[in-house]
Amino acid sequence: MEHMEYHIYPLKLYLRKLPVVIMVSCALILNIFSWLWLVLQIPMDLEQVFLHYTILFGVDQIGRPQDMYITPAIGASIIVVNTIVGWMIYRKDWFFSYSLLAIMIAVQAAVAVTSVLIVFLNI
Repeated sequence: MEHMEYHIYPLKLYLRKLPVVIMVSCALILNIFSWLWLVLQIPMDLEQVFLHYTILFGVDQIGRPQDMYITPAIGASIIVVNTIVGWMIYRKDWFFSYSLLAIMIAVQAAVAVTSVLIVFLNI
């Protein structure tokens, strides 16, 4: 029985695919918006900020201003992981690769909405 090798699709070619460029760019724009929105709207000299609100209980999570950046940081790590995993599996299953990138955009949209809501909660 012969040894089967799996070759990874070249990264340079993967990053030039139009769907990849569009989806990664959209995700990056949404994530950068989240960071900038938080940085520009909420001053860092506050002692505490509201981090979570529910209709039933009101504000139920308060923390330091630095804690606001956890959500965009997780979003940024999702961009990195999904892009790398999408590249690694592209040669074997391009549809799943593109699906990971599409999910990445949906996650970044949720991160952006969360950032906007955190700002409006603290104004």
